[in-house]
Amino acid sequence: MLHRVLWYCYELSRNQWLPPSELARLQEKRLRAIINHAYNNVPLYKEKFDVYDIKPEDIRSLDDLQKLPFTTKQEIREGIPDKSIARGLDLADCVRASTSGTSGGSMPVYYDKRFLDYCMAAWRYRKRMAIGIKPWEKVTVIEYGGPVTPKKDLEGGEKKRRSQERESLGSIVHLLRGRQRRVNVARDANEVLDEILKFNPELIIGTPSYLRLVAESMAEKED
Repeated sequence: MLHRVLWYCYELSRNQWLPPSELARLQEKRLRAIINHAYNNVPLYKEKFDVYDIKPEDIRSLDDLQKLPFTTKQEIREGIPDKSIARGLDLADCVRASTSGTSGGSMPVYYDKRFLDYCMAAWRYRKRMAIGIKPWEKVTVIEYGGPVTPKKDLEGGEKKRRSQERESLGSIVHLLRGRQRRVNVARDANEVLDEILKFNPELIIGTPSYLRLVAESMAEKED
């Protein structure tokens, strides 16, 4: 919802200027909230905490993070949906995305509406403003969509993500329409480069490996 996105924009801008002591208090307050939520709502984390005899009240500060057991990507992937998803989360009302798979395999990721609103504030405002890019300036996002996920699932997830993005930003989304484009690095690198050059964005977003592919393609063109 737009009012929530605007609040998050304000909050993200304000918090970056907090004195170190206040920032630490805020971090620890949110850390305790996350730990409590994970223990009481996500079976995977409750099991791991219980094995190591850790209770939420044992994690009070950033220094206590070293007490937490490691959780692997494989554990999370294998626990979806019964053990890795928080109780009470309606997956049908969430946007299903996916990790890139660069570490050996993709993993589904679910965004509820409130978190997606936060992401809109972080992605479309806070991160870009930090490097001098205005929300209305053109941006290209380089992403990966390989054979690990059926095309129909990718399209369905993408449509739902865009639908929820419109819901988050409200009427502003019409002003931003066409200011961001996504290109798929699974295609030929020269095609991706041509698309980027034609769009002429102020900012290109992508993982280092994706950006390297585009840079190598550009170097070949210059040669």
